[in-house]
Amino acid sequence: MLLIDAYNVLNVEGVLPNHLAAPNLIQLVGMLARSRYAARPTKLVCDGHLSSQIQTHLRTKAAGHATSVRYEGVDLIFSGPGEEADDVIEHLLAHHAGSASLLVVSSDRRLRRAARRAGAAHRTSEAFLRELAADLSRPSSGEVPSFASKTPLDHDQTRYWMRQFGLGEPDFSRTERPSHLPTEEPPPPKEAQNPPVVDPDLFGLIEKSGLEIDLAELDMQRWVQGVQPFRPFSPD
Repeated sequence: MLLIDAYNVLNVEGVLPNHLAAPNLIQLVGMLARSRYAARPTKLVCDGHLSSQIQTHLRTKAAGHATSVRYEGVDLIFSGPGEEADDVIEHLLAHHAGSASLLVVSSDRRLRRAARRAGAAHRTSEAFLRELAADLSRPSSGEVPSFASKTPLDHDQTRYWMRQFGLGEPDFSRTERPSHLPTEEPPPPKEAQNPPVVDPDLFGLIEKSGLEIDLAELDMQRWVQGVQPFRPFSPD
């Protein structure tokens, strides 16, 4: 999981090239979607509450208190009044402590110490933006992730491809059989059985009797199959 001190990152100057410089929160989400971090679950933690501009863009009415909204697969978390983004990130670190995939992005010393206590990796905002800039400067044609030819995909890789094709977020609660697994072979067909041999004269007798008789029941081979024959009687 990626925990980003959003405004700490957005306030960095002199790192991004001119065409990427001074992004807003929504533009940062777009940059993440085209970077090496696209497949990782991400939380952008912000001070305060949703601004009216962001509300309009996200088409949500939630504001004025600690709020979490989801946009393009990224969680946007707002600390609300009386709390800072640093506080929220520390709470998240405590909740996910020990996770090997946890990465905190901030140049704040307080969060650097908190990440170290939680066993999480740490990246400064400047270093993080340089990584984004490097990723966005690469030619898009022919560029595919290293896992592009690997199957089966794990959850992060599945999430990445669904975002790339605009399919939204995957539902991992479903338990369908993966298509890459071989299908179960059908049971072998039963051997065809020859119809019982019945004396033709018997058909006439059955019709005259008016009884409904299954001819298979008259097949004596069916009843004596597997039965050991009697040994001839011997007075000795």
